[in-house]
Amino acid sequence: MPHMTVTDMRQGQCPGCGSGEIHDVERHPQQGGSLLLRLRHRMTLQRFATRLLVCLECGRFQEHLELDEKDRGEIAKGSVRRLS
Repeated sequence: MPHMTVTDMRQGQCPGCGSGEIHDVERHPQQGGSLLLRLRHRMTLQRFATRLLVCLECGRFQEHLELDEKDRGEIAKGSVRRLS
């Protein structure tokens, strides 16, 4: 079995220092908490909710889009290209 490296804090461990002190930080919508994307098939910006995870040991953070099926479809339809 190949060695797995933790790179996603959603797994509960920091990829930088290895700590398990990962916290989900709630932000006020006016201070972030979302990402505005301009999708090709839309004439306006579309807002997608984000989740911020912070390691209390080293200060590293990760931000992830919180997508439902509708959001995934919108991004797939409106993005420029898919990386493979």
